[in-house]
Amino acid sequence: MTITEAQKKLSSGCTPIDDLIGGGFEHGIITEAYGEAGSGKTNLAIQLAISCAKQGKKAIFIDTEGFSPDRFRQIAGNDAGELAKTIIIYEPTDFQSQYTAIRDCEKIMNREIGLIILDS
Repeated sequence: MTITEAQKKLSSGCTPIDDLIGGGFEHGIITEAYGEAGSGKTNLAIQLAISCAKQGKKAIFIDTEGFSPDRFRQIAGNDAGELAKTIIIYEPTDFQSQYTAIRDCEKIMNREIGLIILDS
């Protein structure tokens, strides 16, 4: 039996988290991660973008708090340069630019986009 793309799951890069949610994050649905400030939500989002990139897909990362290239490099390690080429980053500063970023996602969606992250 072959696994269709819709059935594959995106690994968080953390086995306990993947086990907790049934093997990884499902494609084609909205998943919300919430918690207190400093609980690791952004780190999880960056790890998911990296995991997506390692699967040969692009990720769109909309970050309303300011994307940290240093944190990305820490998580991505030696592959940071290559992986960064597959992540499209938006940093909206107000509701209008956030709306525009989300509308842009609709325009560029294709089979190469494997993940959209809205980190606010």
